[in-house]
Amino acid sequence: MAWVPALKPEGSSAIGGKTAARGTSNILALAACGALVTAIAELALQAGLKVVLGKYTHLGLHVVWMTPVANLFVFGAIGLLFAAVNRLRRSPALFPAAAGVFAVLFVLSILFNARGIHWAAVAALAVGAAVQASRLATLHPVAIMTLVRRITVPLAVLLLALTAATLGRRWLLDGRSVAALESPQPGAPNILLLILDTVRARSLGLYGRGQPTSPRLERLTSQGVVFDLALSPSPWTLPSHATMFTGRWPHENRADWGTPLSSGASTLAEMLSGAGYATAGFAANVAYCSRESGLAQGFVHYEDFVISPGRILDSSSLVRGALRNRQFRKTIGFFELPGRKRAPGMHRRLLRWLGGHEDRPWFAFVNYYDAHAPYLPQAPFDELLGPRRSGEPALIEEVKIGSMTPLSVPAEREAYEESVAYLDHHVGVLLDSLEQRGALRNTVVIVTSDHGEEFSEHGQMGHGSTLFLEVLHVPLIFAGTNRISSGLRVSQPVSLRDLAATVMELTGSSQPGLSGHSLAGILAGDTSAKVSRAFSSLGEMRSLLDDEFHYLTDPTGSEHLYAFRRDPQEQRNLAQSPEFRSHVARLRISADSIVSETERKTEQSIR
Repeated sequence: MAWVPALKPEGSSAIGGKTAARGTSNILALAACGALVTAIAELALQAGLKVVLGKYTHLGLHVVWMTPVANLFVFGAIGLLFAAVNRLRRSPALFPAAAGVFAVLFVLSILFNARGIHWAAVAALAVGAAVQASRLATLHPVAIMTLVRRITVPLAVLLLALTAATLGRRWLLDGRSVAALESPQPGAPNILLLILDTVRARSLGLYGRGQPTSPRLERLTSQGVVFDLALSPSPWTLPSHATMFTGRWPHENRADWGTPLSSGASTLAEMLSGAGYATAGFAANVAYCSRESGLAQGFVHYEDFVISPGRILDSSSLVRGALRNRQFRKTIGFFELPGRKRAPGMHRRLLRWLGGHEDRPWFAFVNYYDAHAPYLPQAPFDELLGPRRSGEPALIEEVKIGSMTPLSVPAEREAYEESVAYLDHHVGVLLDSLEQRGALRNTVVIVTSDHGEEFSEHGQMGHGSTLFLEVLHVPLIFAGTNRISSGLRVSQPVSLRDLAATVMELTGSSQPGLSGHSLAGILAGDTSAKVSRAFSSLGEMRSLLDDEFHYLTDPTGSEHLYAFRRDPQEQRNLAQSPEFRSHVARLRISADSIVSETERKTEQSIR
């Protein structure tokens, strides 16, 4: 294989040894050694990408043992196949063939972590490795097996030590955080923050959708306040969550596709931990809400990647690379995300954690992934809006709008809204469980979303590419304590930027240096309270909503202006109409001032 050093050919006196070296047990030993070597190479590469280049790996702490286990499964399955053939028909060619296949797996495991390499180059490297490994296994089987026996156990011990060190360090840090908590204020309320990842307001019955997609949220609103025009600060997950947690705009946090939230930013969890709260986060979006994203800072307990068969297999670059290939998924008929965390499992973990933290107020954050693409609604909600669909669900991340048929877009939207209804149902189940436990007596429940989703309303699918209302207008509900009005709907635009300041005021905790404005006054019925401007951004694109108009720039830099109350679908762009140019200029200047003001404050703080 590729890691075997050059050897001199074994002479004729080693023929008997050669035959023994090619036995069934040695094929399996070669498979085990290859799996461990490949796992170490993968882990080293991932560590290099993260530590040296600062890249996301999208892998959790348990990858240190999950990757070896997954590779042992893959290599072992192929080894067993060769061993079975060897028992039926002994052939000197099987051992070299197995070595060649294992070399191919090694090369693919490494190259699947490197994006941008042409498939022809990958194939050429894999074939070259297979030829060299087979040649070495033909000429030097005894030497190869001697090397295998010498290094397999030490490699296993190394991986076990790495696992113990990694997980042990996390356990110690969590224990110290719990011991360091201050005494909380008497009567401080609990905070339950539920973020429905990718759920747009437009698809909820609560916001006018003429389908039963949100009956449980509608029931919750009788006990609280609904904001009719809550705007996300960003059209995708990480910067939106970062703003909610810090009160700082996305361009201040600079958390991006390849950059986590800075450890220098004060988060809601850090401030509440400082106020004596037990804090826990449960993230289903492990791509951009994991510990790696920076969103876990301040939480005493944080769960992202969980141990499951799908997650273990997905820890192998081989499996991960195969399942990212759309054609392969289509061939095997598998469209789910390996290890995807659904709402019922999230709730079991939340309730288990709550059971051990009844001695102090708590802050629990739950991020759901049930409505995110690929849209695979669970029964019986998969027939809520029509008969069950047959065939392949489109994978929005990989499908360009030009390749979708006129029928596939509505079908995708229906599957999405059925997924939303499924999530709404289980949020209701959670609230019922908490009510039965008495856990809601002094709890503020906040339900919102990080962003919405587009279904070709403006030529795009998914999110993270434009600033139209489909991706910015999100639900926002506060319910719970006597500081929150019941049955109130607020029509003025608000920004999720104000969420952190609101929570801190509701808990009666100090908020040094926290940006944003508290919505607590509005929650108590004072709709004249000051709020942050409904500003959003994505790179150089900007969006600002006032009481009448929505101003935005698109990916080309062109300006748009929509009278969104009269034109909620944003189909008539008024930006070029002479009578609306003053509104375009006013909102452009206001949006620019938000960026310039915060940049000036940042420069002053550095000085």
